[in-house]
Amino acid sequence: MSAERPLPPEIPRRYGHGLLGSLLPPDERWLVVTMPEPWALASRQFSRPPAALHMVTTMTEEAVEAQTRELPAVEGVLGIGGGSCMDFAKYVAWQRSLPLVLAPSIVSVDACLTDAVAVRREGRVHYMGEAYPREVVVDFDLVCAAPPELNRAGAGDILSIHTALCDWSLAHEHNGEPYDAGLAAESRALLDRLAEKSEEVRNATPEGVRTLTELFWAEVRLCQRAGSSRPEEGSEHFWAYNLEFLTRRSFLHGDLIALGILLMSGLQENDVAGAKERIEAVGLRHTPEALGLSREAVRESLLTARDYAVSDQLNFSILNVREITPQLADRLIEGAR
Repeated sequence: MSAERPLPPEIPRRYGHGLLGSLLPPDERWLVVTMPEPWALASRQFSRPPAALHMVTTMTEEAVEAQTRELPAVEGVLGIGGGSCMDFAKYVAWQRSLPLVLAPSIVSVDACLTDAVAVRREGRVHYMGEAYPREVVVDFDLVCAAPPELNRAGAGDILSIHTALCDWSLAHEHNGEPYDAGLAAESRALLDRLAEKSEEVRNATPEGVRTLTELFWAEVRLCQRAGSSRPEEGSEHFWAYNLEFLTRRSFLHGDLIALGILLMSGLQENDVAGAKERIEAVGLRHTPEALGLSREAVRESLLTARDYAVSDQLNFSILNVREITPQLADRLIEGAR
């Protein structure tokens, strides 16, 4: 059993309707980081424009650094939007030591509740920085206006617990990596909490949105206690990173992770049927066809997944244990349908 780490501060979460208009202090200059679609909805709640407005177009490391340097002096940062907006806002707050408030427009990823910033470096995902929002504000008028498939996609980063815990156990068995059975059990229990609210999550109701946000926070807290992403991230994410690297395409994260869960649980020989049932209960797309992927692209991503994980120094997982042959890759793809 591994020793738990001192925990970072709690991140307050606030839920309701019409919450955004009060988030800009009237006597301070604040920057709003957003994108055109969420801003078109969110701006209706503001009686005055922000002191500065930045529209996120990319999260490549070089561009983020350059664009942050060009932003005017402000006294705080408000991020409104999806994962890229959350990450850009965190980057600015981290670089300038500014107060930060985050208001997600969709709950497809847990970026509003993590401290690190996800950037792209030479086509690969890298995490950097440390920025804690003083508040995460979930405005149902904003979030529930998004297409339901964007919100229910957030379930992918909870469902990945299924394969991540298996990888963590394998790392303990093969490499002696510290493994905390208590934390693993708490993490596995999040799958049950998700199942209890699967209909609300699938339909992206306010209750479903709140459920996903609270599950994100529980998952983030477990990773903080473990001192790593082991309770939630494993080979299913590593495969997804490799596929995006190979195709140079972006996908709806939760759907891609759903496919990764099925592929990697097949590789792990880890209850593929149960994983598929949970994925389908919340309405995630999980076949290559549904994601617009050719069989050849998925096959190549499986055959090169180990090399990607090793070259990027990702955590030990089933990819390090079991070789994926062309014949096995074909069987894994069939099992994910």
